Amino acid sequence: MNTKSVGIALTIATLLLAVFFLFNSYLYNEKQDENSATAATVPGAVTMSLGVSGTISTISITPRAVVSDSRCPAGVQCVTAGTVELRVEVSDGTLSSTVLVEPNQPFDFGDYTVVLDAVEPAASQTPLQDDAYRFTFAVSGATTE
Repeated sequence: MNTKSVGIALTIATLLLAVFFLFNSYLYNEKQDENSATAATVPGAVTMSLGVSGTISTISITPRAVVSDSRCPAGVQCVTAGTVELRVEVSDGTLSSTVLVEPNQPFDFGDYTVVLDAVEPAASQTPLQDDAYRFTFAVSGATTE
């Protein structure tokens, strides 16, 4: 190989590496945007990820930790459906409480009833990363109805 060929090969390799790193940077930023700390809200319901607070009426809900996720993955035959246990902080500006919740098991907080309506994504055969979870809560009572 002559010097000119080596120079061209090095230039191409450098360009390919630059494209690779730029593309990875783009993918990383897209994932960061996807997992940004925002909560989606509809009247009476709010969806958020771990560590992100959502507010309905005067109630603020913050999922703090997935304590356990024993849900049966799709395509697997399980004896029980399993459940998700989630540690949640609930506050109304005056009163604050940390509770352990499961889907579709309502609990009372002041004049409100709070329920974890949905956990996404569905169970998987491989453990989910904490940032993959999304939780939808519904609040009823007082002025939310």
